[in-house]
Order: sequence, then C-alpha cells, then structure tokens
Amino acid sequence: MKKHDISLRYIDQLALFKMRGVDGISLSVHRAEEEKRKLLNKQLKTLSTIGYYNLKNYANPYFDSSEGKYKNLSFDKLVARYYRDKHLKQAVLHAIEDIETTLNTKIASVLGERYGAYGYTDFRLWCQRNSMNKFLRGKYMDKFAIQKEQINFLKELQNIVRKSYSEDLQDYIKNTEKIYPPIWLVMNELTLWQI
Repeated sequence: MKKHDISLRYIDQLALFKMRGVDGISLSVHRAEEEKRKLLNKQLKTLSTIGYYNLKNYANPYFDSSEGKYKNLSFDKLVARYYRDKHLKQAVLHAIEDIETTLNTKIASVLGERYGAYGYTDFRLWCQRNSMNKFLRGKYMDKFAIQKEQINFLKELQNIVRKSYSEDLQDYIKNTEKIYPPIWLVMNELTLWQI
C-alpha cells in the first residue's frame, strides 16, 4: 500500500507536519494547558477546512530535500501563505471582472454607435477581412470564414438569450418579434471569450 492510499486522521496529519519540521504545533493533549488545547483545536479545524495536501503545496518552497524537512516554517506562517494566495486570487478575479465589464460597455458603445443596435449580427460590417486572424489560429478571414463565424455566434447567441436570467433581456424577447436583442442587452450575457 502506498503512502497516499492510507487515510490519516487530522491529528495524524498535524503530527506529520510537525515530524517534517513545521513549527508551532503542540500535540500534547493530555493534561495540556487550556491555551495549548485551544491552539490544537484551532489547528485541527484549519487542517479539516483547508486540507493537508492543499497546505502541503504552500509548504513546498520551505522543504529542504537534503534533510527531508521543512525549514523556517511555522504552521501559522503556512496558513497565512494559503490565505494570502486566496486573497490575491480573489483580487485578481475582481480586477478581471472590472476589465470585462468595461470592455463590454466600450464594445457595445462602439458597435452600437457605428452600426446600430443590431449591426453586430452582420459580421461583414465590423469584422477583420481578407487577412490572417492570429486569434483564430491564423485562420484567413475571407467572406466564407466570416460567414461561418457569424453563423456559429448567432446560433450560440440564441441559446444564451433563451437561458438568460436578465429581466431586461427576457422582457425584450417577450415583447418583440426579433430573435436577437440590441447590442447593449447582449454584451453582459457574453463571456470574455465570446466577446
């Protein structure tokens, strides 16, 4: 049986970290002072929430393979590294969402002003023509390629519109005979890739 096939209790996982050199872990539960018991319970709860292997990934930079132990790493420092990374990911996600929202607004504004509310459905009006498109794997964008992209997009757009939870978009679809909504209603329904 391999070491990864053995199920370890959280206390054993914590002991494994301690044995491998992670400081700040107190495992003495018998007649332990109340503070040590609280610390142990907190560490066990942290381990049960984040997971051993998830924490171990954040410990890897501190691993000294010559000694087979972690160096200069405490359990608190390890957990702090995990949460710093988690918060950084959340901040980056928020920044991407802001960029996406701004991009949606700008594209809707430009296409709407230049080609009207429904001009986006006619790719010939605004698409790159008669040249290579590096974003489509170097595909040459002639009238046939543009038509194919337009057909695929409009088919996908019908599904997006049908499944949308946007009240404004659903209201528009109910109260008009048009299949495709105006550009400003569509943009917030598209993913960054679809844009």
